[in-house]
Amino acid sequence: MGFSHMLFSFWALIQGISSEGNHTTWSLWVPGSISAVEGSCVIIPCTATYPSDIGKTHVTVQYKNHKFLFSTWKVLFDSEEPEKNQRHFQGRTSLVGDMSQGNCSLKIDHVKTEDTKVYYVSLKVNGQKNWNNLQKEVSLNILENAERPVISDPGNLREALPVTMNCTVKHSCPIQPPVLEWSGVNGTISDFHTLGHQGVWTYSSSITFTPSYLDCRISCKVKHVGGKSATRERLLYVKFAPRDVHIEVLTVSIIEGSPVLLSCNCKADPPVSRYEWFYLKGGKTTNLKRYTESTKVYNVTRDMQFYCIAENQLGRNQSIPMYLSVEYKPHVTAESECILSGALVQCHCVVDSNPAAKITWSVNGSTPDDTFNFTFSSHSHKATATLTGPLQAKVSIACTAWNKHGDDSYVLPYQTNAGLLWKILPAVVVLICLSALSILIVTWRCKKRRRRHVLNYHRPYIPRNLDIYQESTPLYMNYNLADNIYTNGSYQMLYENCTPCFVRTKQQRRAVWALREVREDQHTTSEIPVYLEVI
Repeated sequence: MGFSHMLFSFWALIQGISSEGNHTTWSLWVPGSISAVEGSCVIIPCTATYPSDIGKTHVTVQYKNHKFLFSTWKVLFDSEEPEKNQRHFQGRTSLVGDMSQGNCSLKIDHVKTEDTKVYYVSLKVNGQKNWNNLQKEVSLNILENAERPVISDPGNLREALPVTMNCTVKHSCPIQPPVLEWSGVNGTISDFHTLGHQGVWTYSSSITFTPSYLDCRISCKVKHVGGKSATRERLLYVKFAPRDVHIEVLTVSIIEGSPVLLSCNCKADPPVSRYEWFYLKGGKTTNLKRYTESTKVYNVTRDMQFYCIAENQLGRNQSIPMYLSVEYKPHVTAESECILSGALVQCHCVVDSNPAAKITWSVNGSTPDDTFNFTFSSHSHKATATLTGPLQAKVSIACTAWNKHGDDSYVLPYQTNAGLLWKILPAVVVLICLSALSILIVTWRCKKRRRRHVLNYHRPYIPRNLDIYQESTPLYMNYNLADNIYTNGSYQMLYENCTPCFVRTKQQRRAVWALREVREDQHTTSEIPVYLEVI
């Protein structure tokens, strides 16, 4: 409302300036006609000039009331004597202009269809009884229904390219202008008002949006004060690459091994110019090298997935790979088995088929009696039938499944001890692995601890002129020489970083050394060489 008042004040100021100045003559201007929507308001623009030397000037608006052969003047508005206003106009009329500025514009609220008349506008100097002879006519037309707004034509649109559209409506009440609302698309909206010819205002709203292939229409609705409204709708023509690409199966019933007719459908503008067909099987993609909208595929199997690609001059898109609903005879799978626990048997017959198969049981060649219970469950193309009942010993139990494409029978194996073995075997394997790992860890720790007690070997210092034999390691020396070297019976070594094998403890790795017994014979001339290993 604040913006509307500011807008109208600016317009009134311009009108006042245009009539302001030193004038010596009288002049008066009002539009020849003006329209408004029932229930809204209307401002009748009016400008006046009069001699500058006269005092305050008043304005009056009258109309003729025709009754039979006579007509009388009725006052719609009198700025000097408002009590003269007709009762059904009281409280609905007001002067919105400033007469001192030459603006004599009049506002009428809550206009009605019976307000449609020709009105006469006149001026009068304050204090005078007679009105100036200068009089102007204005025809007021009240519309029962609001006029639809005008939407600009954007032409052909292209998906993902932004576009701006305008919606315009004319009105005659800038203080309380109508409201424009967009629907059908989402975008950025901006509004603006402009003053047109003969006091008619133009209210425009623009919307900027990015069109999608889903956008098919846009609408603009005008809502006037008083509740009257009208809507304009425009179709949108959006050009786009193929969208919603999907395969339609044209064959009513597909039997495994038989042909199937497929169609590649989509939305596209311009139309699709090229198609491509593919199928997936066993992890491999095969190009069918077919380039038409529909194609026929032979020898179809249940594990095949099909997809197509549609292309036009704006781009290309492909469908989601899809399985076909291929029909085939039942197959009793290897999951089927019987479990005998004590005197109770439970059998499961698992069947893969399309359409769903019917399943029957045979116990030892006969139909099971009433002591057996039957249950059935299914998921997708797999069905499981369960047979439970008393059984003292193993007998032949079979299940038979059939549908309109064939049948399959299977004698179910028993899973008793073997079944228990398969349940226990994983735990036994894990236990053995843990035991082996524990043994390896203990052995490794023992070896590591033993190495800590063994001194590292360093090359010994060997005095010269000694009868010492050494190939590499260890050292071997003559016992007599050792007697000279190791003294006081303690065999303390002269060699650096070496330990004689005969001073090692039992906890250390013993080196192989040989010590021959030497008799303490002072008179023995023969000398028996004894070698010691030194490492």
